[in-house]
Amino acid sequence: MTLRLVPPGQRKNNPYWLVYGRWRGRVIERSTRTTEEAAARRFLRRYELELNTRAAAGIPAETLDRTDELAAVRAAMARLPPLTRRPAGNVIAFRPTKK
Repeated sequence: MTLRLVPPGQRKNNPYWLVYGRWRGRVIERSTRTTEEAAARRFLRRYELELNTRAAAGIPAETLDRTDELAAVRAAMARLPPLTRRPAGNVIAFRPTKK
């Protein structure tokens, strides 16, 4: 596992420190969401520990990023108004004509 910290602004003009590298053949790029180097180092240690814990338990690494992605989608869907069962306009039933 070779993960390293990338300083702010060196990749994609990001204002935060990034964790970047390879883990089990997969490219990992994750924002630490902090501008302080000490906090970024703590994040990197916790993130490596979490990846190793998941590997020992047999959980693939992609579920880690997928979990964050799914949480964001669920939060966005929760903000949407509820669906109604009534159609928005007049609905005309289509009946094919006999030839």
